[in-house]
Amino acid sequence: MNLNMRSLKGKVRQGRKLLFSDINSQVNLASENLLRHGTSTEGACQGKSEKFEILLLASAHDLPLAIANAKHMLALHGDEILKVSVISQSSVMNGSEGLTFLTDDQFGMGDEVQRILKRFGARTSWMKQQYLKSKFVHSAHNPVLILDSDTFLNIPFSWLKNNTQILLVNTEDFHVPYNVHISKFLGITPPALNFVSHVQLQQPSIVREIYSKDFDAGWSEWANSAWKFGEDSPASEFQTYASYLLSTQANCRIVIPRHKVLSGKGKSLAEVLSQDSAKSSEIVTIGEKTLLVSEMN
Repeated sequence: MNLNMRSLKGKVRQGRKLLFSDINSQVNLASENLLRHGTSTEGACQGKSEKFEILLLASAHDLPLAIANAKHMLALHGDEILKVSVISQSSVMNGSEGLTFLTDDQFGMGDEVQRILKRFGARTSWMKQQYLKSKFVHSAHNPVLILDSDTFLNIPFSWLKNNTQILLVNTEDFHVPYNVHISKFLGITPPALNFVSHVQLQQPSIVREIYSKDFDAGWSEWANSAWKFGEDSPASEFQTYASYLLSTQANCRIVIPRHKVLSGKGKSLAEVLSQDSAKSSEIVTIGEKTLLVSEMN
C-alpha cells in the first residue's frame, strides 16, 4: 500500500496555510522516509523479534478484552514475550495467570504532573494514559510493545531485529497539531506521516533520550509545550517517539499494515476474528465493544 502524497499534502494544507512554514519539508520528508524504509509488510515478519515486553491499558469495562488480547499475543509471539503488564484501576480477575497488573497510584504521579493534566480538561484522562505508558517504558529494562486493548494482531511482526525497529503507519488520518508540537518540543522537522497506529514498540533508551533521566520533569516540559490548534488532541507520545527515532536512527522499517475496524456488537471475540475481513488484515481493531465477556475469560 502506498500513500498518495499529493492528497496528503492537500489535507495538511487545507485551512492551515499559516500553521507552519515547512509543510513542503514535512511532506517531502515523508516521501523520502517511505522510499528509504519501505512500506510493505512483506519481510516484516521474517524471523523472530528480539525479546520484548507488552503493555496494555484498560478501563474496567475493557479489562476482559485486554486480558484476552494478552493471551492472544502470548500465543502469537510465544517465547519472544518476556512479560505482559496491564495498567488498570480494576482488581485482578480470574484466569489472568502470567499477567502483571498495575494501578495508577504505583507510578508516583507528583503534584506538578497532576496540575498539568487538569489543564487538558476533557482530555485529561487521555493525557494521563500517555503519561503512564511513557513512564512505564522509561523505567523498563527491555523494549516494550504498547498495544491498545481492543487492537489485535494477526501476524507476528519482527518488531526489533538486528538493531532495526519496525514503525507502523496509520493511513486513516493525519493530525497536524501533533507535528506542530513535535517541532516545538524537539526542534526537528517531523515527516507528515501518522504513527498513531494503535500499537508501537518503544525502546527504553530512546524514551529516556526524549524525556531525559528525570521523567516527570521531561514529560512536564513535553506536555507544557503542546499547542492546541482547534482540537483537543495537542500531542501524541507515539508520534513523538517515531519522529524522534527517524531523526536520530538510520535503522528503521516503516510498515503500512492492512488494518480493519470491525464491530464487536453481539459477537464473541472468536466470531469477530474469524471473519474473512479480519483474516485478510494484519491488524484488527474492535469497535462497539459489546463482546460476550464469558467468551474472553
